[in-house]
Formats: sequence, C-alpha cells, structure tokens
Amino acid sequence: MLLLAGPVVAAPFAVRHQAPIAPYGVVLVQDARELPPRQEAALVRAIQEQLQQQGFDPGPADGVYGGKTRQAIRSYQRKARLRVDGVPTKELLDHLNFATRTEAPAPPPPRADRAPSPPEGGRGLVLDVQRELSVRGYYRSALDGLSGPGTKAAVRAFQRDAGFPVTGVIDERLLAELRVVDSKIRADR
Repeated sequence: MLLLAGPVVAAPFAVRHQAPIAPYGVVLVQDARELPPRQEAALVRAIQEQLQQQGFDPGPADGVYGGKTRQAIRSYQRKARLRVDGVPTKELLDHLNFATRTEAPAPPPPRADRAPSPPEGGRGLVLDVQRELSVRGYYRSALDGLSGPGTKAAVRAFQRDAGFPVTGVIDERLLAELRVVDSKIRADR
C-alpha cells in the first residue's frame, strides 16, 4: 500500500477510482490503476522492466497495463508464492526490486567459445539434452547446460542419424525425440 502524505484536496486530474482515505489526510493507494495516469504509467513501466529482468514477458516496457503484463505479473506472483491477482501494485514493484537484488545472481560473463543457453528452454533443458546425447556417444564435453558449438554439433549429428530434420535447435521436442529413440532401443534389445 502506498501512502501519499498531505492534505486531501481536489486534484486537477480525473479520478478513475476512489482511493480509500486514512486518518490525518493520508491517501492510501492500493494499485497502479488508482494513481493519476502519468504515475500509473511510471509504476507499470517499472514493474514491466523488473519482470523482463527476471525472465517474465510483460511485452514492451511501455507503461500500458494490458493482457501480457497481467499474465506476466500472475506468473511472477505464482513463482514468488504471492497472492495471484495480476494487479500492478507498489508492493509488487518492491518485491520485484528486492528479489532482483537478493535472489537473482549475476549471470556469468559470456565466453567466446560458448553461446548462452537458449531462452526457450534454459540451462536445465540443455543439460538434459547433453546427458541424453552423452549416453548415446554424440556429446563428449562437460555437462554444463550451455548450448555451445559442441552441443549444437552433437544435436545435429543425432538428428541426422535418427532421420530427423537437421536443425540444431535445442527444445522440448528434441528432448522428447531423444527419449523416444532411447525407449525404442531398449524395446529392441
């Protein structure tokens, strides 16, 4: 809840929602939609930027509270075990800022010999694919969860040998194909 101190007077802007008024002339604002338009846009933009930094997709950081922003807020709230309502509040921004500083470690610096893991699956998916490829003899490097040239070459070799289109793409479908091929090999034995 955001406290705006000062006397309660008529504002020059149109009030879209009536904010509750606390004793001593303090106005309590519960969510961004209760703020004046410019302040609402600034709060929503800040929330969108923090959501993007933490890997959630609110769409562009334009200060517009729309469907993608609402869904990204809801996803964050679920992950953070907060009440899931999709509402942009000052408390949410505070939580995002706090979580960014304390929970999100700085990513390691990029190495010239490796590309970062793909955004669609993340390191866990790449690591699972590396394990499956390693068991089959396609991947012989360290199991590190990074989608570097060695991993991509192993993926392409597997796809070629298995008769799949050779794309080199690491995604859930590839992992499923690796596991299906593995179950067929076991069934043939």
